[in-house]
Amino acid sequence: MKKTLSLILSALLVAGMSVATMAWEKGVDYVVLEEVDPDNLGDMYGDMYPGSLDWDWAECTTGQLLKGTVIAGTDGTSHCWSNGTDNAAKAFDGDTSTFFDPYAANTDSWCGMILDQPYELTEIRIMPRESWLARMVGAAVQGSNDGTNWVDIIYITGITEAPAGYDYHVFTPQTNDEYVAYYADYGIEQPDFSTYWVGSGSYQYYRYVNLEAVHGDLADIELYGNPAPATEVSADMINTTVIYTSDLENFYEEVENTGTAAVVTEGSIEGTVIGGGGAYADTASYACAFDGDAATFYDPKTAGPKCFTGIQTAEPYALTEVKIMPRADQYARTEGATIQGSNDGATWTTLAAYTIDDCLAAEAEQTWISKTITDTNGYTMFRYVSDGTQHGDVAEVAFYGAPAAAAPAATTEAPAAEAAPEGETIDYAHYVASANDPYFAYENTIDIDPEVVTWAQIKYRTITEKDSLDNTLTGQIYITPAAEPFIPVKWNHTGNWETIVVDLTSVSEKTTLTSLWKDSLGLGFRLDPMESNRDAEANTGDDPAAVLPDSAIDVAYVAFFETEEAAKAFDGVNGAVALVDAAMLAAPSAATNGAVELLTETVAAPVVEEEPVVEETPVEEPAAEEVVEEAPVEEEVVEEPAEEVVEEVVEAPAAEEVVEEAPQTFDAGIIAAIAAIASAAGYALSKKRR
Repeated sequence: MKKTLSLILSALLVAGMSVATMAWEKGVDYVVLEEVDPDNLGDMYGDMYPGSLDWDWAECTTGQLLKGTVIAGTDGTSHCWSNGTDNAAKAFDGDTSTFFDPYAANTDSWCGMILDQPYELTEIRIMPRESWLARMVGAAVQGSNDGTNWVDIIYITGITEAPAGYDYHVFTPQTNDEYVAYYADYGIEQPDFSTYWVGSGSYQYYRYVNLEAVHGDLADIELYGNPAPATEVSADMINTTVIYTSDLENFYEEVENTGTAAVVTEGSIEGTVIGGGGAYADTASYACAFDGDAATFYDPKTAGPKCFTGIQTAEPYALTEVKIMPRADQYARTEGATIQGSNDGATWTTLAAYTIDDCLAAEAEQTWISKTITDTNGYTMFRYVSDGTQHGDVAEVAFYGAPAAAAPAATTEAPAAEAAPEGETIDYAHYVASANDPYFAYENTIDIDPEVVTWAQIKYRTITEKDSLDNTLTGQIYITPAAEPFIPVKWNHTGNWETIVVDLTSVSEKTTLTSLWKDSLGLGFRLDPMESNRDAEANTGDDPAAVLPDSAIDVAYVAFFETEEAAKAFDGVNGAVALVDAAMLAAPSAATNGAVELLTETVAAPVVEEEPVVEETPVEEPAAEEVVEEAPVEEEVVEEPAEEVVEEVVEAPAAEEVVEEAPQTFDAGIIAAIAAIASAAGYALSKKRR
């Protein structure tokens, strides 16, 4: 299961340092489309742009349509899929039949623009690529003033595909009743796309990038905004959700056991077929690599370590040899293939790796490619996985070896959130649901000035992660105990004590914030600690999403503040304008569909042992950069030969061009910090608006 973790990241801030010193180099980190691909710009910023008007969307009245120098992320050689015609310019042509296709499924591959000055966005319109709606999942629009520190403005996550289908998705910082009504007419479960507007600020660079190792195609994007002073990105702005993406050493998903026995090939090891991450199609499943048929093949759902196929044995084996048979007519996809062993399915040891020199020649007959294994440790799981260099298809895999002692148990585990301090005693309210939609009212609990107090900090520990349909549970604070609007709270499900800072102005509001804030929050509030789907009651069918009975969560306190800085600095004791502690939370004025009790817990200090096992755990925590390690996801429909990619690479801009066209320098004194990923999700509609 994917592990998510909310961390308050810190950055070293150097006073007076100009952002021009940050490493963001043309030709290395980004390219200008007019320079590297002038013959394939299409109708960039042409008569069809903006395309949303042709789809009968009204003109944006809150900001001007932004146009700038179109740029794209690069690895130094590629800027779109196979450096073909589906480049970043196609995202700014207003033609929804064209599209931008990233060269890789990582955060180095994106499309964007450099503006003439910083602008603050007021509206974003995005059209997903037709027939590839799932590639909108995990996408974000980010802003930056140095090209290094990127701040999320919107983040589209928590969905399986663009739910509204093939139409423009219109995002605004606050609720737009007209847009909400339009999407609601089509039955969109979350018609208010302002829920997914997660950031703010004024920036000169903007980009569309996928943060969740999905390929990230899009047909069209429009940015609207107004000039404003550049935002200084500081460390206290960075408080976000880090998504740990599986790599060659760590697998954070659930290993799937298919129950299908692998076909024994010339004395190969017997086992049950396992896999992870999924397959591109049911006809290219995990088991296709172990069915004894060279005509079938396993085709990973995405390229890279997130997807694999393998076997699980009844006892530990030490491999002596592995043989793979490449997919017919796709021999190049053997490059980057890796053979690994594991005893827990979470940590993996590399036993053999295939390079470009191991690939069969294009004209060769399909045959086995063998590798000798020298690792003498025993493992109960073996997998074939691509490092992402190629897509990783394979026709057949066979493992050979003999029973052996199991390898020493790994001391690593999936990254966990920061635990409570050793020996700390925590009083907390333990909430348990008795039915769907549990909520608790706290009347006459706090007395604050609603025009001044706009931030909160909550200390919590999640116990139940999923609802009846396997959706991730969230939370809500209601300004009024029984009506709109509500403040969304995105819990981080790690099972450890954590704190989250909540912007109380980020409400789904139907009237002005001030009137509701004064009339209600000054007297109290309502907490929905576990929420399946705020429109769950509108669902129809035999199995609507719902909070299951006995679902639980712990909350130590809810504290209120005047500033974001104060909310982030709160130590649980001093500095809050109003503090609703565990005792108060455990005594609501009304409880519906659930119960709450006051409990106490002491986090004991661990026993220190002489062996440095405990010290090894933090070393295994992935750095944020590992999120981007996912490799190119090729399209099944367009099978372009590798030779074409090499030809295109030769045309990359010369090094001296990088020096001549260095990014614009901004005034000294702007403080740079780390920008990261923020969670939010967008839903869109399934019909073209006419």
